[in-house]
Amino acid sequence: MEQSELQRVSEFERVLPRRDSSRAAIRFLVTHQHLSKLHPELFGQIERVASLPGVRDAVVVFPHAVPSHGVPSGCVFAVGVHDGVMIPSAIHWDINLGIRTLTTNLILPDVEKKLPLILKDIQRLLPVGQKATGKMVLSRKDLLEVFSQGARWIQEKKSSEFVDELEYIEDYGDLPVSNLSSVPEFLLEEEHRQFGTLRHFLEIQIVSEIFDVEKARIYGLFKNQILITYRAGSASLGRAVWWYYYRLFREKMERYHLTPPHPSLVYLPVETSESEAFYQAVQCVSNYALANRQFMASQVYHVLNTLLKDVEANTMYDSATNTVRLETHSLGSLPEKVYVYRKGSVRTQIQSERDLSRSYQVVGNPTMVWGGIGQPSYIISGRDSLLEKSFGSFEILQPAIPPHLFPDAEWTKILKGQDLVVRAQGERLDWRLYAKNYETPRSAVDFWIRSGWGSRIAMVKPVGILLS
Repeated sequence: MEQSELQRVSEFERVLPRRDSSRAAIRFLVTHQHLSKLHPELFGQIERVASLPGVRDAVVVFPHAVPSHGVPSGCVFAVGVHDGVMIPSAIHWDINLGIRTLTTNLILPDVEKKLPLILKDIQRLLPVGQKATGKMVLSRKDLLEVFSQGARWIQEKKSSEFVDELEYIEDYGDLPVSNLSSVPEFLLEEEHRQFGTLRHFLEIQIVSEIFDVEKARIYGLFKNQILITYRAGSASLGRAVWWYYYRLFREKMERYHLTPPHPSLVYLPVETSESEAFYQAVQCVSNYALANRQFMASQVYHVLNTLLKDVEANTMYDSATNTVRLETHSLGSLPEKVYVYRKGSVRTQIQSERDLSRSYQVVGNPTMVWGGIGQPSYIISGRDSLLEKSFGSFEILQPAIPPHLFPDAEWTKILKGQDLVVRAQGERLDWRLYAKNYETPRSAVDFWIRSGWGSRIAMVKPVGILLS
């Protein structure tokens, strides 16, 4: 694919039209400036994805997409339920990696003097790091119940003091599962007690600016309010399940006389038993990730009410990337059920009201645009036109390739120089969290506002950080 082949639809969109039946269309939601900065390897990856069987409408590429294993990170696409394919590389191995934001009734003076103690106590209850082990030990029975019930299992059995409204969690925190054995028995041991461990980051934030007062009110936001935002996924269990099915698919392609367009892009038809098991396994692991973030919310709530008393904390929203879902979209004259893959992107607009919080049915789901530790973040919402353009999806900012690296001690020093309370454990810090590896969130948000596909709701700034 050459950039000269792309047809300009608007300042914010370029399209490579469908090539008969051999390749779906490719839709780049980018400006000319974004297009010029995309990694050269990205174009070959996207064209291979668009050539897979059963791809519907178009493969959508976002402004900050980067090459990844088999399928770029920062894209979304759908396949048919009968003629499509299941593709492990279309989701990352940290299955259902999500960001959750908790609103509180606190303002900065309420917490300012206790920030170090709050972060210390959160770290005590939610151990930090890739090798950390959690405080909650899940038995085999517990794991199977988590696979089938998701966040609801935590709410009903492990979180008596923190009563959250599950409607503010994507999929109501509970994806439908019909085959618990899709996660092989021996992989249950790969959980390694990582449930309830913080492997990415947690920020204590302050709402520094409100842009849309009415929508902010619906989302429960007000100026100078304290928020808690953290990112967590399925940890080592998700990785183990992903690699198991990736290797299985690679072996089975020969049996079905299929040849992958690239060694990393293995796939099988959706109606094979292996694909059905893979889809169910992803839903099981997604429920594990949803329960994981729900447990973390209950622990944060416990810390706040132990140290400060009478604190209200509620989920504003919880959304995740690295997912595949069965959804209904209007791709032609009639609605059609499709499997939608989101890698480096999250769902904001939803076709079915059943999947949308009652409170958010008018304004859409909020999304946190996060661009690296120490940076301001933005809360935005999408508009219904995204259902047509990107299957109702926003991008997640991706770190640059190649990354900018510098010593951990220097990075920590810079953060503390910004008057941030920083708590980090002794392992090497994750380069993917460096702010210099991202475009500034303000610039990224401007794209969605100027294109008319999004609304800016609020800006938040970190005041305390717990780092992995």
